[in-house]
Formats: sequence, structure tokens, C-alpha cells
Amino acid sequence: MFLVMLHQCFPQLATKTPRGENEQQDANECWAELVRCVNNELDVDINGKKVNFRKFIEGVHQIHFKNTEAEDEETHSVETFTELSCYLSQEVKYLQLGINKTKENITKRSEKLGKDAVFEKTTLVSRLPGYLCIQMVRFFYKEKEKINAKILKDVKFPKILDVFELCTPELKERLAPKRTAFKEYEDKAVEILRQSKLDEGKKGKPESIKYAPFSFDDDPGSNNSGFYELQVRNCYP
Repeated sequence: MFLVMLHQCFPQLATKTPRGENEQQDANECWAELVRCVNNELDVDINGKKVNFRKFIEGVHQIHFKNTEAEDEETHSVETFTELSCYLSQEVKYLQLGINKTKENITKRSEKLGKDAVFEKTTLVSRLPGYLCIQMVRFFYKEKEKINAKILKDVKFPKILDVFELCTPELKERLAPKRTAFKEYEDKAVEILRQSKLDEGKKGKPESIKYAPFSFDDDPGSNNSGFYELQVRNCYP
């Protein structure tokens, strides 16, 4: 039923092969359409308060431009994002390297110099969403052949993704307490595992599991640690 409704709402995702079979569609395009639909329609109840779904997947970037040819020309801006892009190249073998694009040089118009100039662009995260979506950018345009080509290579990723280094100094400071708590929890878990091996064969009362909030108290839907348990999903509408 979901697939039928998806095709009715988004005909561009319902194309067929010459044999009448459903064509494979772009997963990111499908995800973007779904997010756009539910952004203003879905609310989540958090302690009796309605929180829009978008707060759980939307982060904030702080962007700083500095003119390398005129040091006193700087600009700041804020942009929201619903996904981070992992740009693949020959050098990118790990997910962290593909998304760690905090600094780059770009050429754009300089109002002070009245011409194009090279700016250093710094992009840091000032708000992390509770759920972080990552797009693997596997397509690039071949100028000579005038076609889009797919990059076929393996990219390794960890079970737990840490995006602390992508954050602003202010956010890092806010994340620090929960990260310390995580470290203490991991140390305790290792000790419990070690003790269980020493006491192998003995029966003990299992420890009850307790869950801590993953969001800041004043920002429902955010991430308060910088850690994410990474999951990969394929979408073939």
C-alpha cells in the first residue's frame, strides 16, 4: 500500500522499464520528497509538548567566509541542513574523511576589491539533529562524454560515528558533559565484561538497562553528545 501511494503522489518515482517493471529510482530523491511531505505534518509528543518532526533531522551550519586577498573582508551566515554529503574521491576511503569538509577555498565576488577573489570558507555545525542523514555522493559529471557517471568504490564506516570535530567551539563545549558520561559508561561496561569472564558460570542478577535523553533539555530533537549509531538503508521504490 505504501508503494502504491508513493507512486501516486510522486509519478516521477513510478517510471517503468520497457518490460513494464518498476525502474530503480534515486534513493536520495525519494527520501527528500518524503521529508518534504512530513516536515509540516508530523509532530512528536515530548513530555506533553508537540515537537515538529523536522527538529529531529535538521541541523544548523555556521558559515564563515574570509577573503584571502583582503583580510578585513569577512562574512558570516547561518544555514539549515537535513543531511551531510560524503563526497567520494580517490583519496576518500573512510566516511569521516568524506564528510569532513569544514574548510575549503572558493572563488567568489569581493565587494571590497570589486573583482573575483579567493575566499577561505569555514563550515561548522552549531546544532546537531537527533538523527543524522548522510548521502553518499557517488555521481559526477563527465565533461568529455556529457554523462553522469557513478563512482563504484567501497567506503568504510564505523559502528559509532563521532562528528565532534565538525562542530563549532560553542557546541563542543555543550557536548562535553555527555561525552564524558559516555566514556565513563564505556569504561564501566569493559569492567563488567571483564568481571563476567572471571565469574563465568556464576549466576547473578542482570543489571537493568537505563536510557538517558539524547537531546539537550532546551532543544528537543537535538543530539547532545556528537555520537551516532550508523545505519545504512537502501530504498528502491
